[in-house]
Amino acid sequence: MQNENISIMAPRCDMFFPYSDENPTRSFSLFTVILILANCVIYYMEVYGQPAFAQLINSYALVPCNVNKLHLDDYRYYVPFISHMFLHVNIIHVAGNMLFLWIFGNNVEDVLGGIRFYAFYVLCGLAAALTFYLFHHTECTPIIGASGAVSGVLGGYVVLFPSARVKVWFIFFVLRLRAWFFILLWFLLQLSNLYGEQSGVSNVAWSAHVGGFIAGFVLIMFFKKRY
Repeated sequence: MQNENISIMAPRCDMFFPYSDENPTRSFSLFTVILILANCVIYYMEVYGQPAFAQLINSYALVPCNVNKLHLDDYRYYVPFISHMFLHVNIIHVAGNMLFLWIFGNNVEDVLGGIRFYAFYVLCGLAAALTFYLFHHTECTPIIGASGAVSGVLGGYVVLFPSARVKVWFIFFVLRLRAWFFILLWFLLQLSNLYGEQSGVSNVAWSAHVGGFIAGFVLIMFFKKRY
């Protein structure tokens, strides 16, 4: 299913790869689990269901040049800005996104509550898609993947839990990094790769990661519960 002509949103972190955090939740993170299951089920349908993967990409991926052909009163203009975040190109793509979502999403949901968390997640994904669209509005490269929204979850997490410990693999070692430090490294990596996206060297949608993260960093202040 890998396609070199698809831009993917994948939580790339190179040598630093998180696998857990030391930040217990107070309650079961239902909506985080629902989002993970939804993405996994949809990926299963991509592989084994109908229509074929190419048809799904054409209908539900965000393809900037296709959006430009539609009128604002056509629902198909808006659907790809949401539906793209539930599509993935291969098992590594979906697994990486869902791992990041589980590590950081359950704690954010714990603070926001399920409905607020779901709205926050979707708005971050929408902001990521709009950022990519602004950078590539004349291009016909499809974009798929959940990590624009997941990047927003990281933005919210670092505001809420800057001092939480995140366990990451670094080559052959396990490190316990403060969330603010790990997420800062992650964000700087996204920024450093923007040129590769703009020049066509990379098929990772780095601009979407940046847009989603900034949206999450800002929106969390409006979404978090006030006691």
